[in-house]
Amino acid sequence: MFDDELATTPVNPPRRGFLPGMRLRAAVPRSTLLVLLALVLFFAIFPLSIMSADPKAKLSFGPSATSEGRVLSAADVSGCRGSAARRIVYAFSPQSGNEFRGSTVLCEEATYYSAQIGERIPIRYLTRDPVINTIAGTDANEPPVFLFMIFPLFFLLVFHPCTSHSCGRSCVHGNSTRTESWRKVRSSS
Repeated sequence: MFDDELATTPVNPPRRGFLPGMRLRAAVPRSTLLVLLALVLFFAIFPLSIMSADPKAKLSFGPSATSEGRVLSAADVSGCRGSAARRIVYAFSPQSGNEFRGSTVLCEEATYYSAQIGERIPIRYLTRDPVINTIAGTDANEPPVFLFMIFPLFFLLVFHPCTSHSCGRSCVHGNSTRTESWRKVRSSS
């Protein structure tokens, strides 16, 4: 691959052009590095934008408060992968005094699964937007946050120079001047 280029370069410095084993910034144009940096930033911001749009994530990370609500209705529904489930419709009043309503589907193992009409239950809501709410203590089925945070690491792994076979040898040996073609040039002079 580099036979023609290496054959025309002098063995001793100063050398011109880009050789295997040079620093990445000398071998890759600045515009390419900027594009890669933009992609890394995009993939770092992408999970954060998903989390900022998801109501459950907003409720988990935003400032929230708990208020007492009352059950308005409870009906059996499907939705817990074959086990019994109930849709609980509730009403609550946050500190602002306005009444809000919400509903949650609870699986059979949930704490408030057997709540009946008129019972009092704790409601967790987002203080700046009480429309985002849920019954307190029912967040067990949410995906862990670290899954969203490791997403950019997969992108970096794919584009890391040590992941390709030809560049992998340069990372192990410190540079790629130990390739066969470079040895041929050195032995012929």
